Amino acid sequence: MDESRKLLHRVLDIAATELRIPAYTGPRSPSASVTYGAAGLAHALYRISIAREDPRLLALADSWAERAALEPADSGYYSADVKISTETVGRVSPYHTPSGVAAVQALVANARCDRMNLDPAVERFLQATDASCENPDLTLGRSSVLLGLCLLMEAGGTARPQTLVERGNDLYSGLVAQLANDPPIGKGGGDEYLGIAHGWAGLLYATLRWCRLLGITPPAAAEDRLLQLAALAQFTKRGVRWPVQAVAGSISLAGWCNGSAGHTFLWTLAHQLLTTSSYLDLAERAAMDAFQGTGGGHGLCCGFAGQAYAQLNLFQHTGERRWLNQARQLAAKAAAFGNTLARRGEEGLPHSLYKGDVGVAVLVADLERPEFAAMPFFEG
Repeated sequence: MDESRKLLHRVLDIAATELRIPAYTGPRSPSASVTYGAAGLAHALYRISIAREDPRLLALADSWAERAALEPADSGYYSADVKISTETVGRVSPYHTPSGVAAVQALVANARCDRMNLDPAVERFLQATDASCENPDLTLGRSSVLLGLCLLMEAGGTARPQTLVERGNDLYSGLVAQLANDPPIGKGGGDEYLGIAHGWAGLLYATLRWCRLLGITPPAAAEDRLLQLAALAQFTKRGVRWPVQAVAGSISLAGWCNGSAGHTFLWTLAHQLLTTSSYLDLAERAAMDAFQGTGGGHGLCCGFAGQAYAQLNLFQHTGERRWLNQARQLAAKAAAFGNTLARRGEEGLPHSLYKGDVGVAVLVADLERPEFAAMPFFEG
């Protein structure tokens, strides 16, 4: 059995044998959240079940989602061991709080055609994200809620529940106001981060996702910010990258959260909506930089798996098989890396969707039907 299938089977075996996150010798991470815990594993099983058209895995996803909902509020979502607290991740993000569990339950219920549980899950999501939040961040703040609404509505097909549209429009309006009123990127504003997870690329991505969902023209403020971000690109022979922050001496990374892999998704979406040829060039160069980069481990957040999904994003956008071939190469690296850590007993956070083996398992399954691949809990 090759390394990729070995990792996928190992994750599925863990999920099938016990409805709890197994103990391991590493830092104690939140046990319920999408990023670290049971909701993330539920989402992975949901995605793999769709890729494989396997109703048994969908039923298992439902069980794990219910397990996540039973986790206590403190240890379920926050942990000092990995520096996850209300101060660092807030109270509304679907990646880190109960709103993410509700979102996963809604996605699973939708896939099961289970209306009785779908509507209450959506209502729980709206309630859990109703708190005031000043942070606009894509993984920690208001943009994360807007992205969660996109995921729910995209999964629902052509239906546009008015309560979801109204909540999304409120969040969208706030983002557009920030895009219009903040100082130019890199000119002394409050946010100097540039990446998808924590910076300007993420704010723009959430804004454009909502525009695509509702079929509306992106605002002029978003186009202005795209030009500002493009002006900060650092070109290499074949690629392009952005510093993590728009400050002197900031490093550049290859991964999804703060690096070129994350920027790839923004520029393909910008090209799709605005048809500006330079945006496609930036997307392709960013994906190439992500393909060539190393050093972030194997997970979705910072490592090879997230870099592989950037290649798949370009494959779907352009139809060019070179991106698919590069995705497969990165997936093989991710799986080999994860299996090596498992053999050494150095897994760290192996059961985390974004930081461990679980996200890699979804990637392996997605590569069986790459035309339908989507980065977990991020792409529609």
